[in-house]
Amino acid sequence: MEKNNSKLFTSVLIIFIAVIVLLIIILFYIKPDYIKTSSNEFLVTEVIDGDTFVIETLEYVRLIGVNAPEKNELFYNESKDFLSLLILNKTIILEKDLDNRDNFGRLLRYAYINNISINIELARKGYALPLFISPNFKHKQEIENATKECLKTKINLCASQ
Repeated sequence: MEKNNSKLFTSVLIIFIAVIVLLIIILFYIKPDYIKTSSNEFLVTEVIDGDTFVIETLEYVRLIGVNAPEKNELFYNESKDFLSLLILNKTIILEKDLDNRDNFGRLLRYAYINNISINIELARKGYALPLFISPNFKHKQEIENATKECLKTKINLCASQ
C-alpha cells in the first residue's frame, strides 16, 4: 500500500511539473495578439497637428512623405482631427526610412495602425499633400498614388490643387 501511494504521488508530481512547464512555454513563447510583440509599437499620447504626434516615450514623431497644414492654414483643424481619430490613445507601428530625425529632433517615421498606412491615408483623404525630402523615399510611389486618387475625387486639400 505504501508503494502504491508513493507511485501515485510521483505520478501526480510529474504531471504537475509537466503542466507548469507547458504553461511557462505558452506564456513566454506563444504570444497572443493583444501582447505587444514588437519594439516598434507605441501608444500615441498626443497629436500636435496633421503630421506630427507624441508617443509614450515622449518622443515627437513627424510622418515621412506628407505635409499637413500648419496652424491658421486651410484644413489645419480637419487634418489634425482626422489624425487624432486614427491614432490618438491607440497603439501604432512605426517604420524608419534612411534618416532617423529631422532638423527639429523629431523622429521621422511611417506609421501604421491595423495594417493601414497612416501616411498614405492622410494623402488619400486629402488631409496632407506629398512632401519628399531626400533620402527618405521608401514609400514615395504609394503616397503619390494615394494623392492621385485624392486629386480625382477633389476632396479637402486636393480640391484646391
